[in-house]
Amino acid sequence: MAKEQLEFARQNIARLKTRILDGRTRIEELSQNWRDTENQLDTIQQVTVFLHAHQLSVVSQKFLPAPEMSAYDQKLVQIMNTHSPDKPLEFWEVEVNGAFPDIASFLSAVNADSVHIIPLAITMNESSESPGGIMKWNVLFLI
Repeated sequence: MAKEQLEFARQNIARLKTRILDGRTRIEELSQNWRDTENQLDTIQQVTVFLHAHQLSVVSQKFLPAPEMSAYDQKLVQIMNTHSPDKPLEFWEVEVNGAFPDIASFLSAVNADSVHIIPLAITMNESSESPGGIMKWNVLFLI
């Protein structure tokens, strides 16, 4: 019985790894074409799928005007906008529920594998932890 459960767990892990890898690849492809309006919705959908693959659930999402940023972030945005002045970068805020290890894993994967989707800021809502360790997070992406 224990061997069967172990094998079942291994198969589940393999499926999750495949889903995550497929999601990373798809996000890379889409983020390179982000400035194409036709691809924006598809990119948002793929990021949402990628969030789910990391055991995170999307509560809300919205585009924002440029928030207050550090001097470093302002310089980053300025440099990135020089490459396509006709389509300035956008700020996309996504509110998600999930445990700390899951959000950390997601952010590491996005940071390492995406070209034009950059996690710029993350905040955890106060008093949002539930008994199961699930917390509410706001992630601000620079797209």
